[in-house]
Amino acid sequence: MQIYATLTIRVMPKAQDPGNYLALPMVQPANGLDRELPATDMRCSSDQQQALRACQLDVKAYGLLLGQMLFAESSLLKALDESMAAAESQNALLRLSLQLDQAATDLHALRWETICHPVTRRHLACDGRILFSRFLSSAAGRNISLRTRSVTKAVVAVADPHDAKAWGLAPFDALAELQCARASLAGLDLALLGESARPATRKALLASLQPGVDILYLMAHGMLASSETGVTTQRSFYLYLTDAKGNACPVSAEDLIHDLAQLTNLPRLAILLSCESANPEIPASLARLLGEAGIPAIVAMQGAFAIATSRVFVPALLAALAQNRPIDQAVALARSQTLTAECHDWWMPALFSRIRDGRIWQEEPHALRSQLKRWLHQKQNRLHPEELEVLATALLACPSLPQLPITEIADLMSLCLELHILDAAHGSELAQLDATLRDLGLLPLLSWSELIELQQMLTDLPCSEHDLDDLYVKCRPARTWPKPQGQHVGDTLRLMLCRLATAALVKRQTQVQHPLIDFVRKLLEEFSQQVASVALTLEEWEQKVSRRLKLTPRLKAEPDNAPLVLVIQLSFVPGTADVDLTQPNAIQLFLDAWLFPAIAQPLVQSQACTLEEAATHFTALAEQARKQTSNTQPIQHIEFLLPLELIPYAFDQWPILTGMRRQRSQPVGRVYPVVTRSLDRLLLAAQSQAIVPNWCQRWQQLCTIQAAAYEQAMVLVADPSSYSLDGIDGDLRKSNTKVLLLFTALSSAEYEDQLDLLDTAIDIGLPSILFTRDRIGNPVETAQSICAVLTKQLLANLPRLAHEQRLAASDEAHHGRHLTLLWDDPDRLPPLMVYDNEQL
Repeated sequence: MQIYATLTIRVMPKAQDPGNYLALPMVQPANGLDRELPATDMRCSSDQQQALRACQLDVKAYGLLLGQMLFAESSLLKALDESMAAAESQNALLRLSLQLDQAATDLHALRWETICHPVTRRHLACDGRILFSRFLSSAAGRNISLRTRSVTKAVVAVADPHDAKAWGLAPFDALAELQCARASLAGLDLALLGESARPATRKALLASLQPGVDILYLMAHGMLASSETGVTTQRSFYLYLTDAKGNACPVSAEDLIHDLAQLTNLPRLAILLSCESANPEIPASLARLLGEAGIPAIVAMQGAFAIATSRVFVPALLAALAQNRPIDQAVALARSQTLTAECHDWWMPALFSRIRDGRIWQEEPHALRSQLKRWLHQKQNRLHPEELEVLATALLACPSLPQLPITEIADLMSLCLELHILDAAHGSELAQLDATLRDLGLLPLLSWSELIELQQMLTDLPCSEHDLDDLYVKCRPARTWPKPQGQHVGDTLRLMLCRLATAALVKRQTQVQHPLIDFVRKLLEEFSQQVASVALTLEEWEQKVSRRLKLTPRLKAEPDNAPLVLVIQLSFVPGTADVDLTQPNAIQLFLDAWLFPAIAQPLVQSQACTLEEAATHFTALAEQARKQTSNTQPIQHIEFLLPLELIPYAFDQWPILTGMRRQRSQPVGRVYPVVTRSLDRLLLAAQSQAIVPNWCQRWQQLCTIQAAAYEQAMVLVADPSSYSLDGIDGDLRKSNTKVLLLFTALSSAEYEDQLDLLDTAIDIGLPSILFTRDRIGNPVETAQSICAVLTKQLLANLPRLAHEQRLAASDEAHHGRHLTLLWDDPDRLPPLMVYDNEQL
C-alpha cells in the first residue's frame, strides 16, 4: 500500500516557560511540496505528569491523557483528521512522526506509543492506517545509503547465558530464536551468533559488524543498574552478552557505543530485543545512544518486555520486513498483532527513525540492471551470461551506480574507477566488487587507490593533445591499442590512464615493466617542467608501485657520499613444501643481495643454497660489496631481509663471526651494525595498504620518543611463569603508542610462541622488536640489563645499541650473543628483482 503523506509534529519547549511547549506540524506529501501548518500550544505541567504516573497500569487511560495533552488545540487534531481522511480516500497510509526536541526532557520520558485519538479513543500506533514512529536525531551526521535486497547483510546475535538464573535473568531458547530469524530473513546474507560454536560475545559481535552490515538483530537481556554519585542516583543500562564459555558478560551501553564508533559503516537498522533498551526514564538509553552514533532506525524496548510477547512481535516484524515492508509499517503490523493477542505490553516496542520513506534496502532496479547488462555485454563480450549477472550484481551493490550515466562511460575500468572514488566509504561493497573482478580475471594489476592517486596528481597537467599522442604511442603495449579520445585534454588523459592501467606486464628490452609505469617515467623525463610541482610525489608513486609489482625501479641520482647499506634477502624456494625449521641447514633458500641505494641490480642473482651455505657466502658478499665502494661511500650497516620463520635464527651473528677471531678478542677489520627486517611485513604491506598508516605512525613515534619514556612505549615479556599470549596481544593492540616489544622469557623450545608474538607485532604495525633467541640465565634479570641500556640512548639508536651489546658479549652467557633486533623502517624499502612469473 502506498504512503499518502507524512505528518510530522515537532514539539519544542518555550524559552523560560517550564511545562509549556510549541507544537509545529508539517504535512509532507509523498508527491508534492511540504506544507507547514499553524503552530499550536501544548502544556505538560507537573500535575499532568503526576496524573500520567498514576495511571501507568491502565494503558487506555494513559493514552487518552497523552492524546488530550498533545491535541489540546483543535487545529492540530483537525490537521490529523484531515490527513487521515485524505489518506483513506486514496487507499493509502499516513505516516505520523513525533519529533521531540532534545531539550524537552519531560516529554521524552512519556510512553508515546500508547497515545489515543481524543475522540475515537483508538490507539494511533495500532491504527491500521497510521505508521507511528519517533523522529531520531543524530549528532554523527552520517549519510543514509541503502543497498539492494540481494546484497543486504544482517547480523543476528542471540545471547542466552548458561548462568542466567544466577544473574536473576529468565532463560530462553536461543537456538529457537536463531532459527526463527534465519527462516524469516532468508535471502539475506546472514551472520549468526549465539550457537555454542559462535557465542554472542562482545568481540564476536564487533568482528561481525566490522565489514559493514545493514541490519543488526540483537536479542539479549537488558537491565538497569543504579549507582550513587554524591547525593544523586545515576541509572545506567547494561546488556547481557556472553563470554567465550557461554556465561553472562554484562556490557554497558557506553562500552557498546565505543565499539560501534570504530566502524566505518554502521547498520541501517538495529532491532534490540532487550528489556529497558529504550527506557524513557534514563537520558542515556541504548536506543538514544545508538541514534546519536548515527544508526538511522532503531527498534527498542521501553521497559521489561515479556518473552511471551516477543514470540508474537518478533516473527510478525521479521515477516513484514521479508515482504519488503518499510520498517515503520513492519513495526505497526507487529504491534497490532501483539494487541490482538492481548499482550499487556504491546506498546513496549518503540521505533526511532530518521529514514523518511522507512526503506531499509533499495528496490531492485530492474530497468537499470537490464541497461547495465547490455552495456557490459558490449564492453566485455567474452563473458558468459551467468558471469554478466554476477558482475552486474556486484556493480549494483555500489550505492552510487544509479547516479552514473552508464552509456556515456568509455569502459568497465572507468566505471569501476568512478565507483571507487564516489563510494570510498563503502569498503565492503568495493571489496566484493574487487573480488568479483578478480574471479572473472578483470582486476587490473594497478590498484584503484594507486590509479586514483595518480589521476589526482595529474589533474592539471599542462600538456597538449599532440604531447599525449606521443606519450601514448611510446608506452602502449601493442600497436593495436588505439589512443582514447576525450572531450578535452584532461578527459583524454584520464581515459589514457584507465586504458594503460588495464595492461599486463610486458617485456621492455631485457626488463619487465608495466605500460603505465613507463608513461609516468616518460612524463618525468620528457615533461619535467610541466610536472615540476608534483615531480617528487610522482617519483614516490612510481617507486612504490614498481616495488609492489616487483619491477626494476627507476634509478635515482644519489649524492656521492650517501652511506650505503648491504641488504641480504633470504626467501624460501617457490614450491618448497614441509620445510623443517628445526633443521635450518636443510632449508633451501634463494640468496639475493643489494648494495643500496647505489645499484638496483642484485650482487647475487637467485642463488639456491642451504642455510649453512648462505652463512659462508656472506664473506664473499661483503668483499664484493667492499670493492664497489669508495672511502667516501662507507657501508653504513647490513640488513637481513627474512621470512618470519627465519627471524629467530642467529643471522645477526654472521658479521661478528666473519669480522672477529675465533677466540674473543678485539674485532679484526670493519664490523658492521646488523639489522634484521621482516620480508613478511613488506609482502603484507604490498598486499594490504591497511597496515601501512599504523606502521608509519608508530615508526614516527619511535624515531622521536625520549629515552626516559621508553617504558610507556614498550611491551615487556620477561617472566616465563606468567606470560600469556592473549594478554600480550591485548597490550599490543589497545594502544597506538606502543612501538617496541622486548621479550626474554621464551627459549627455543617455545619457538611457536616466538612466531606468534612476532606475527602479532608485525600485523599491527609495530616497527621494532628486541628479543633473546634463547633464555639466558634469569630472563627477568636479562630484561633488566637490556632496559638499563635502553635508558642511555634514544630508541631511534637501537641498531647501534644492539650492535654494541653484541660486541660486548665475552661468552655465550652474555645476552649480547643471543640478542636479535627486528627493525622495520617503512620509509626505506629495498629494490626488488624483476618479476618474471605467470603473468608474462
